[in-house]
Amino acid sequence: MEDSKLVNTTVVTAGDQAYSWGVLLLAASMRRNGMPHPVLVGAMGWSEEMKRVVSSLGKITFIDLPPSRRCVACQKPAMLASEAVETDWSCWVDSDGLFVGDCSEWLEGTDADEMRIKRADPVPPDFTPENLLTWQRDVERFLGRALPESRYATRVQSGVILVHRKWRPFLNRWKTQIENVLPAGVGILMKPGTAYFQTDESVLSSLLCFDPDAPRVSET
Repeated sequence: MEDSKLVNTTVVTAGDQAYSWGVLLLAASMRRNGMPHPVLVGAMGWSEEMKRVVSSLGKITFIDLPPSRRCVACQKPAMLASEAVETDWSCWVDSDGLFVGDCSEWLEGTDADEMRIKRADPVPPDFTPENLLTWQRDVERFLGRALPESRYATRVQSGVILVHRKWRPFLNRWKTQIENVLPAGVGILMKPGTAYFQTDESVLSSLLCFDPDAPRVSET
């Protein structure tokens, strides 16, 4: 592993005990491919033995997450905005993700005003005028402001998110909006066709589309 590489990004992920194996494989794939980035793990109900195993890969920090009725995916904004992230950039990667090569160059941001995230293509079936109206209404209701038209013609997919620390206030708004619009016992998905079918991802999309102070989404 080449620790001499310039690293200004922390890889952030989270999972309950069932996903600890995913986190292990994610971190192992980074180290196998020479990626020296620090890794911050939100661990919900992990055994000390599993923490020890994952920590053996080096530069791994844990935050113990309290039990929650919402799925662990709803912890994304809090993890990305955590003060435990000491780098300028944080990159969320789902805990069932793997790196198949050295992706270091893609994890180093170049434009602090831009959130690097994948847009859904083709446009998913839940991106309907009715659901957009719900998003706009909820953004206006809880933020006190909303754009009259959606910025984007599709929603985003939040398996990988690269964001600069300057957007911590926005990440905190995402966290608050999750608490405002998602039921306490929500799982990874809600009823198909509803405005927040993709739960945390749908809430993020609603803010990127209608929050006047949201970061710009990358073109690629």
